[in-house]
Amino acid sequence: MAPERIQISEAEYSAEGRAAGLEGTVFITGVVDEDGSVRDAQLTRGLGFGLDEIAIRKVQQWHFTPGTFQAGPLVIPVDCLLPSKQSR
Repeated sequence: MAPERIQISEAEYSAEGRAAGLEGTVFITGVVDEDGSVRDAQLTRGLGFGLDEIAIRKVQQWHFTPGTFQAGPLVIPVDCLLPSKQSR
């Protein structure tokens, strides 16, 4: 079973993105560690206008329940794609 988010920090909208009328999703890859924290968050597909940096900072604050494998805890880090919705 994959890790599940238990704590989410919603990303703010940048003034530049709002002025440009930009809306979309920032895609970030990262690793969910055994303790549920996110590490090695990197931009996969961004929007620009300061939104990418905000999304990365917020995703690094997310926490997950640990994953499980065959009814036991998953004791290895899990790579995942973490979409962060950016809207006006």
